[in-house]
Amino acid sequence: PTSTCRRRRSSKMLLLGRLRISRGRILLALLAIASDVVPRVDGLLFLEHGQNAYTARRRGRRRRTPRSSPPPRAATASPAAETTTSSGDGEKARSAAAPLAEIDRRKNVAIISHPDAGKTSLTEKLLLYGDAIQEAGAVRARNDRRRSRSDFLAMEKERGISISSTCLTFEYDAKRVNLMDTPGHADFSEDTYRTLAAADNAVMLVDGGKGLEAQTKKLFAVARRSGLPVFTFVNKLDRPALSPWAVCDEIAEEFALECCVRTWPVGSGDRFCGVYEAATDELVLYGASSSSSSGGAAAKGKKKDGTRRVDASDEDAVRAALAAVDGDLADEVLEDREMIRELTPALDPAKLLNGEQTAVFFGSAMTDAGVAPFLEDFLNIAARPRPRKLLGLSSGAAQSVATKQRSTSSSSSSSGGGGGGGDGPAAFDDDDDDIVASPPSFLLAQPEDPRFAAFVFKLQANLNPRHRDSMAYVRVVSGCFRRGMKVTHGRTGRQLALSQASLLFGAGRDGVDAAFPGDVLGLPNPSGSLLQIGDALVTPNTGACDFEPIPSFSPECFAYVRPAEVGTSQKAFQKGLDQLLAEGAVSRLAAPQRGSSRGSSSSRGSAASSGDPPLLAAVGQLQFDVVQARLRTEYGVETALEPLSYTIARWVRPDDADVAASWDRVDAAKAGGHLGAVFVVEDAWHRPVLLFRNGFTADRLEADQDLDLGLQPWALPPRGPTGGKSSHR
Repeated sequence: PTSTCRRRRSSKMLLLGRLRISRGRILLALLAIASDVVPRVDGLLFLEHGQNAYTARRRGRRRRTPRSSPPPRAATASPAAETTTSSGDGEKARSAAAPLAEIDRRKNVAIISHPDAGKTSLTEKLLLYGDAIQEAGAVRARNDRRRSRSDFLAMEKERGISISSTCLTFEYDAKRVNLMDTPGHADFSEDTYRTLAAADNAVMLVDGGKGLEAQTKKLFAVARRSGLPVFTFVNKLDRPALSPWAVCDEIAEEFALECCVRTWPVGSGDRFCGVYEAATDELVLYGASSSSSSGGAAAKGKKKDGTRRVDASDEDAVRAALAAVDGDLADEVLEDREMIRELTPALDPAKLLNGEQTAVFFGSAMTDAGVAPFLEDFLNIAARPRPRKLLGLSSGAAQSVATKQRSTSSSSSSSGGGGGGGDGPAAFDDDDDDIVASPPSFLLAQPEDPRFAAFVFKLQANLNPRHRDSMAYVRVVSGCFRRGMKVTHGRTGRQLALSQASLLFGAGRDGVDAAFPGDVLGLPNPSGSLLQIGDALVTPNTGACDFEPIPSFSPECFAYVRPAEVGTSQKAFQKGLDQLLAEGAVSRLAAPQRGSSRGSSSSRGSAASSGDPPLLAAVGQLQFDVVQARLRTEYGVETALEPLSYTIARWVRPDDADVAASWDRVDAAKAGGHLGAVFVVEDAWHRPVLLFRNGFTADRLEADQDLDLGLQPWALPPRGPTGGKSSHR
């Protein structure tokens, strides 16, 4: 074959079908075909110039013929946004504000509740109505049922609980819904808190048979502190449930909220057959077979059919519609209707957005009753993407901030987005290249502002186990995102090119070319360590900056972790542990390294470098179980835990830049005999941490003014370029 190619190379054309060539040359030919080197002539494939053409193309020496410009791609966004992407240069992609229509149609919502209240079931049904899936999954799949999209970790499938928060994006009625399912177990509350930082609305799911539970109350307090409007969905009405009036009274008394009834159950348990819509004054009734939890399309994950509406003001029509279910049910429904119209407050959008009122819905996610009315009403009254405070970190010349205010006319037409003018904090300026702010040391990044701003609220490792990747969940706050645009990493000042962004759907992802305020993007995390939770991504030349800190929890469980089997790959163990630590599932501590220069990074090594087993700190024991399970299933490493008896952690002046001074205070307290029952360790940034077995010792040291240890239950990563050296808090 080689001699044949040499004899016929002068013809500049080879017919593949008439040559007996080697397998390697066939591969070269196929690569050339895929690279558009081979023209098509009468249905036959020809290889021009043989192997030399392919080799020259790889080396960039192939002569290129001039081509006409390709036709412009059809616009997927508004013309105002497309004018910024006429070229591939990222600098031009940051010059336009997001269209108001794109901002207004985006609704971000996080679902919060106590475990087993039905979060995953409601999430699946919302995805079903958004045509994002064809069949709703179940937490524990049986028979022909498929598993849920939001619970994709192996341990989630095994135990039937949500462990990690997920983001799922779908379209419904011309609205873009970014749905965030959160874990309900108390051990994973920190992950839920981070997700709430990226949400604009919260749906509080209540078990109709149990009422408000402990974890629901805690999560509601966080949502209220974050300023989120809260919507209440009372679930599991297809089972024996509390009186709807009792549930509303409990919500009003516990949270000091007005309860605005939007839907009301028609019966409960075996008699549950639909809901009453207060806004339309209609009954939405479902077929008896489909309402049952043991049969019907809804029980199999399909959309509910046979829905009919009845005018609730027509008493005869109501009695006729409910006669087949229960003769007394019509009287209850008519009485409840009168009480709702006369005694309950009407919807006040201002009170709802300010957290003074909650819209209450009733239904059953499992049987699909009341889900569609809830989704439609929620999209009409939910808050649009809201502004965020952008904080400046340094006061150098590059970080100087002017005091010019942004005109208030740009935000006067927006609703629910907060103010941007007057005497409040300023937003991005439309004309200048620098951020401007009022005398307060923060900026209010409005969704309408032209400058791009986003923040990282979650890290997830191994969404693609084949590549051991690390994905950063980024919430867009202002400006337009365009693929390939350049941004500044706010904490370190490093410039990044966002060329591989994607929209997330559970464990899946889809490439995205454009995104607007309210969208949640997935960005590959370089080396798994550059992007950290809470980091800001802003327009270039902005300087070091950050968003408001995301709440953190104080760990209460501590244990050493080590490979359980001799000969286990240390590389796989360290790789897996590093990525899981970067997610924030657990924290790493270490015994302080002895040296003459206390607190310096040169004299203090990590646990890995000193040979000691890593000391992990977690909020709850279940977090350790998750780490062990993921190391086993995703990295193939069996591990063993050695628990410690300590239950309280306190950082010593974590906000002080002089770490050595903090260690000097610890040494002085130890020399005075005050730390006899205290275990002294250091965190990933070599800051001193004190571990206590009980709260008495911790309270005594906190109250001792002479020691002045400045103990705090949690600490944020150091700000500035030095904070980027470590990937774990």
